[in-house]
Amino acid sequence: MALRKAAHEAGRPSIALAVTLQFELSLRQKDVIGEWIKPTAEARAAISGAITAGAWVWEWGLMWSHIDAALRLAKPTSKSNGSEIAEHDLRLHPDVLAELPPCGVGPIVLDERSGLPWKKAHFSRTFRKIARAAGWPDAVWNMDSRAGAVSEAFEAGAAPADVMRTATHTQMATTMLYNRGAVVQSGLVAELRAQRRRAEQVKNGAR
Repeated sequence: MALRKAAHEAGRPSIALAVTLQFELSLRQKDVIGEWIKPTAEARAAISGAITAGAWVWEWGLMWSHIDAALRLAKPTSKSNGSEIAEHDLRLHPDVLAELPPCGVGPIVLDERSGLPWKKAHFSRTFRKIARAAGWPDAVWNMDSRAGAVSEAFEAGAAPADVMRTATHTQMATTMLYNRGAVVQSGLVAELRAQRRRAEQVKNGAR
């Protein structure tokens, strides 16, 4: 992907990682880079063990603790306030593994300059600079990565229920309780998307 290449050239591999996680795993931006909030002084005093910066507290971002030794990701989603879990077998996502840094502790996607999780506004500005360098029009936003993931899965022929479960759309939550396991579903979607890409490469190579 041109944007990933541009991000690395700009010395911002975390942008390449964030976009790849969103596109490959259909994750929301907040569930990847997290969010900094400023609670009241009373609430802040009651918080312990969190990632903090002065009065600010970081939440909802992707942590190394969300990935187990078998490279299975299980991430509570912010949209559902943690009641829905995005589950993926990362072994089926080579692009994610290519961008993922060596296993560590704490947040996965860090601002290279501060060493802390990204602040939303700064991430957006940096993403836009890199997107322009990659030739992306300004009409294309980082949030479009998730929509693109869903679109590609449908175009690859994935069943709607599998796509919805992979994207952790809450309106399908009840149905999915009676469906196959989340990792199996997201694995099927990953395999179908990979098959479509290989078919496109073969077709383009035959021209």
